[in-house]
Amino acid sequence: MRVVVALGGISAVATFALVLTLQTLVWSPMGAAPHLSYVQLLDALAQHGETLPFAWVVGAGLLGVTLSIALAIVSVALGWRPLTVAAGQLGLLVLGAPAYWVASFPAGMAVADGLQTYGGDHAPGGRLLYLVSLTAVVALCAIGFARSVRGGRHDLLARGSRPLG
Repeated sequence: MRVVVALGGISAVATFALVLTLQTLVWSPMGAAPHLSYVQLLDALAQHGETLPFAWVVGAGLLGVTLSIALAIVSVALGWRPLTVAAGQLGLLVLGAPAYWVASFPAGMAVADGLQTYGGDHAPGGRLLYLVSLTAVVALCAIGFARSVRGGRHDLLARGSRPLG
């Protein structure tokens, strides 16, 4: 079961990273200038000395996916309980909101300066990412509450494991 949960977590984080990348590099810039093709948009930015930070944004997404895969490998190798695996992957989704903000800020500034518009989201994908992160926070709170009601602070660990602290 823990493998299924780990793979589901990787899938969720990878989907978040894909939407983060598309929102930042395609959907939002195109929303700022819907009358331009993507190539025309990039040319308009270049005429004003601006460019979209492709490596920065893709790197942010890949960092999340890499952490998710590493967490999955560790959790399966150490025999963590499925709920603990889920909590770890949910934690990464929670961190997706600040990662999206950090990744999208330079692109938003480039669009704002290059197209003489505001630098915020111009497409609804950003709201979806924030909603996913908020939902992950709620899910983590629910897991914590459920575990505290059931008792046993060490229940999240596999049998025979020792707590880290």
